[in-house]
Amino acid sequence: MYKSIIACMVAAAALSGCSVSSHSHRNVAYEVVEVEGYGSQTLTQLFLVLDNGKKRISAEDFDLFVEREIVSRFPDGFHIARGDGHWRRSSSNRSQVGDSRVVFIVHDGKADALARIDEIMSRFRDSFGMAMELRVDTPARIR
Repeated sequence: MYKSIIACMVAAAALSGCSVSSHSHRNVAYEVVEVEGYGSQTLTQLFLVLDNGKKRISAEDFDLFVEREIVSRFPDGFHIARGDGHWRRSSSNRSQVGDSRVVFIVHDGKADALARIDEIMSRFRDSFGMAMELRVDTPARIR
């Protein structure tokens, strides 16, 4: 049943002037449906916690990280939003709130761009000794 639904969606996309392309990175595969008049891109969101209750990354250190690690890899631009991360600490079963940033990067979804994002995440962990991050990659139609 699932395969027939996918086949119908692909057929409908093809008949409506859309095209379907497959992408994969690190054994995760997804399909992008290209709609006429829109460019096919990938939107990556990096959720970076700056205060995990034990350690706090200063605004100055984060700004330096952005200049050194993100601007150098995506000089065409990106967006950063401030937020509050919420999670439950398993050791105490208590709710935690910490200062965080969400970095939004629109890119072509090819291996080079995905590798640059992997490098950013790795540098964040290495620079600050924190594994408090989340990455979300989603297909995006850009006009």
